[in-house]
Amino acid sequence: MAQLQSRKNLRRPDQKCDVSVALKLRLVNKLTYAEIADKMGCCKQTVHAAIKRFEQIIGNQPEELDAYRQRKAELLEAAELQVLEKITDPETLQKASLNNAAYTFAALHNAGRLERGKSTANVDIRHTQEEIEVLDAEYKELQAQLNPVKE
Repeated sequence: MAQLQSRKNLRRPDQKCDVSVALKLRLVNKLTYAEIADKMGCCKQTVHAAIKRFEQIIGNQPEELDAYRQRKAELLEAAELQVLEKITDPETLQKASLNNAAYTFAALHNAGRLERGKSTANVDIRHTQEEIEVLDAEYKELQAQLNPVKE
């Protein structure tokens, strides 16, 4: 029976593997490559090749990935601090271009702001306040037209 199943897998046409589905089946559902291949209608080697590089990045522990998600803002801040320390080190400044160091710092800073729900754009609060006042005046004018005051 095992040989028949093995031959069946060999004769299966090699289809593309949806990496996101395969990763979920592997990391969350704890399925083997063969089980994923059966569910997705492709061979085991295709599944392995599709998710191999992602497993190298995130590992086989979904708990670690969940912990990262929960503390992502703090981890980005810590990385930002490390980069800031590194780019202000005189030895590093001599070796690396200032542009590259500044870009790295800015990218980490923006990622951290986004993770904390803050904007990465420069917003002029005075301009925004003026727009709100104009819209508020228009709203009051429309309200007055819809509900005329009876004397």
